[in-house]
Amino acid sequence: MTTRQPDRSRTTRVLSLDVGDRADAWADAGFTVTVAADGTDEVRIGDVALRLLGPAGDRRGILAWTLAAIGGDGRHDLDGLPTTFVRPAPAALDAGTPTNPTDPTVPAGTGGDAAPAHPNGIVAVDHVVVATPDLERTVLAISALGVPCRRIRDATTGDRPLRQGFFKFGPVTIEVVSDDRGAGLDATEAPATWFGLAFDATDLAVTRAALGPDGCSEARPAVQAGRRIATLRHRRFDISVPLAALDHRPDP
Repeated sequence: MTTRQPDRSRTTRVLSLDVGDRADAWADAGFTVTVAADGTDEVRIGDVALRLLGPAGDRRGILAWTLAAIGGDGRHDLDGLPTTFVRPAPAALDAGTPTNPTDPTVPAGTGGDAAPAHPNGIVAVDHVVVATPDLERTVLAISALGVPCRRIRDATTGDRPLRQGFFKFGPVTIEVVSDDRGAGLDATEAPATWFGLAFDATDLAVTRAALGPDGCSEARPAVQAGRRIATLRHRRFDISVPLAALDHRPDP
């Protein structure tokens, strides 16, 4: 008899992402930068903290993340992604609620201040994009956390085939993207990497007004029905992570 693995999608959470950017770059892009208890500059968006560690040579982009997840303690790679695991709060295990990014041992909304408002209208992290040379390998690695892959989607970018796998870490979608059908290499030789972030915005008109046309593209229909998407021009602000924003205001 096969024992069904429990679905841990609700209790597996993205708590923080380490980013190799300066704080003033994110502030110029309309994000409110605060200082964490350990003195690190950070941008808190909903329940996720972006820890701004500054450039270190060519170390830019997303450098590491911290996950609340059962079955992992301490720091090790998740298919090549440097990952710190902490155990979800007991209350989160019981109720499936998020943990607090300032203290992962307690549920979100307790023991910490609410995330500040951002002038650009960004309110939450919608999805984190992971790029991999081997979709099946990365899907298996993430699934081992007890988080099932929701679906595999075949698409194209330009004239190149594209495959996407989707996971839910609580409210945040993890989108795994590959442009081939298997590299045949392990993660030490060909690791997965982070590509970019997509945020939820209250209204993309507000975001574009705050950043200007040089800082934010016009809104266009998103793949998700009933949503619009815009690109934040990250290089304009010397941000090393590709960024997008979505809202729930479909074009008429």
